[in-house]
Amino acid sequence: MNPITTKPGGDPIRILYIIDTLGGEGGAELSLLRLIRHLPPERFRCRVITFHNRNPEFLKEFPCRVDHWELKRVYGWRAAVVAAHLRNIVRRDRIDIVHSFFPTSDLWAAPIARACGARILISSRRDMGIVRAGKHRLLYRALQGMFDQIQAVSEAVRQFTIQADGVDPARAVTIHNGVEPWTASVCARDPSRVRIACIANWRPVKGIDVLVRAAAKVGSRDDRALFWIAGNPGAGEYRREVESLCRSLGADRWIHFLGASPQARDLLERSDLFVLPSRSEGLSNALLEAMQSGLACVASDAGGNSEVVVHGTTGLLFPAGDDNALAEKILELMANPARRERMGGAGRKRVAEQFSVKAMVERVMTSYETLLEKKAAGARSGTSRRKVGDELAL
Repeated sequence: MNPITTKPGGDPIRILYIIDTLGGEGGAELSLLRLIRHLPPERFRCRVITFHNRNPEFLKEFPCRVDHWELKRVYGWRAAVVAAHLRNIVRRDRIDIVHSFFPTSDLWAAPIARACGARILISSRRDMGIVRAGKHRLLYRALQGMFDQIQAVSEAVRQFTIQADGVDPARAVTIHNGVEPWTASVCARDPSRVRIACIANWRPVKGIDVLVRAAAKVGSRDDRALFWIAGNPGAGEYRREVESLCRSLGADRWIHFLGASPQARDLLERSDLFVLPSRSEGLSNALLEAMQSGLACVASDAGGNSEVVVHGTTGLLFPAGDDNALAEKILELMANPARRERMGGAGRKRVAEQFSVKAMVERVMTSYETLLEKKAAGARSGTSRRKVGDELAL
């Protein structure tokens, strides 16, 4: 099958990305930015719609038009206005592919786009269903046949999608996140401390409380430990729970909460070890970036983590939610800097070979072109069948 690199006449393939929230904090948002930046503009013309934005400056980083149409509910006058805008774009711009992310985009916007003439619908699945309400579970199963393809961020997410939504396995593919190549700077190390980094926004699913419990155990046994936890702490009950837990365990002697501002790469370059304590995970960009920077990683065995970390080679895995096991794995690597170094080198090599942004973009482009070619072949076949029928009728 010859891939479609452009449409007849040399026009680029027109892609509309629809994503519920776009603010630069989530892994899906950063992956979308990387994808659009690396798609060849002579072959693909991109546009983005989002329904919620917390950071207008992030939208300016995209090399294409981004529309922010605030939408809090999918009914009422505001939803009708947004639906009309969406219909106009699909029809006027003759959109070839609509690629959606998360429930509102998948279950509300994508059907509107299909009804207005979008040729291909693709849904990107990024998690193990943690953001779904009951109505979402029912609708995903009811509408599973609407999408031409499901692109899962990990094999774990793909298997979840097949089982939970009843998706045909042939229409579900795994396309891992990819990270930009970069070379970590060599920073001076204080041998009296072992700096342990974690980058994650504060939500129960990210397991920051698990890390706090583990840090208290680690610090009581090896006072060299210094935990740097970066990520947006939010302002809700979970933040208060974690901060109270930290004080009650005395873990604040070893933990520094850095908030959302530190640059991830700067933090990783100054660290000796990386920890990801998630209770559930699709595929973590932070984990990939830590391995890219040459850090040994200790990660939970949740979701796609085990597809990234090779236990015993690039890092260590522990049972999700088990703070005792996490503490033991951290202590094990704290005691063996040479092993950390070997794991870090193996991790950097693994990311370069299997989780590069180039590999991610090539897989996405192949999917786009293959789907359009199949659609075109189906249309040609239908035309041929109609011609034969007309001749027989004569």
